[in-house]
Amino acid sequence: MRKLNCNNWPEIEFIEDGHLYYVNGNNIKCVSNIVHANGLSDFSMIDPVHLQWTMARGKAIHLACELYDNGNLDESTIDDEVMPYFEGWVKYIEKEKPVFTGIERRVYSKLWQYCGTVDRITDNTIKDIKTVNTVSGLSCKAQTALYQIAYEEETGIKIKQREVIHLVPGDYKIITYKDKSDITAVKSMVSVMNWKANNK
Repeated sequence: MRKLNCNNWPEIEFIEDGHLYYVNGNNIKCVSNIVHANGLSDFSMIDPVHLQWTMARGKAIHLACELYDNGNLDESTIDDEVMPYFEGWVKYIEKEKPVFTGIERRVYSKLWQYCGTVDRITDNTIKDIKTVNTVSGLSCKAQTALYQIAYEEETGIKIKQREVIHLVPGDYKIITYKDKSDITAVKSMVSVMNWKANNK
């Protein structure tokens, strides 16, 4: 795979409020948009209040893990609802000893015109942290495949596998995806979305 110069890659601007990505001033669809638009993530059956609480807790867990990995966490600030999941992350770090080459890494595909944020990257693995009760296989396959496509396009570094680190109170589970058909499937999804957008 041809090695690209990452310094020539457009800068990605991310706005937390609204979960918006911009490249060269243009709003670019994101990975979660693609997954949702293709019916792979559906929260319509979940009580909106509970969904909002779950999402807020998930963001807090992600932040605690990010600060910990960057050596900037004050553990006394961790909420009681967050702590059990954070302990699961610490257990993962101490047992698996991953060496991260990317933490909360923004990625952008020029070819397919989408952005996303990869939770963690090692030399050859895309890693996504999940804190929900049940992990959706199709959603996670698509999400991590989209990350892989954009990251490989940007860097030229070949990803061998994708993982979901499913945090549960005090513990974790690793779910691994290697099926190359996931890549083909999500390219088709994005292609159809782009075709529709260009033929309104």
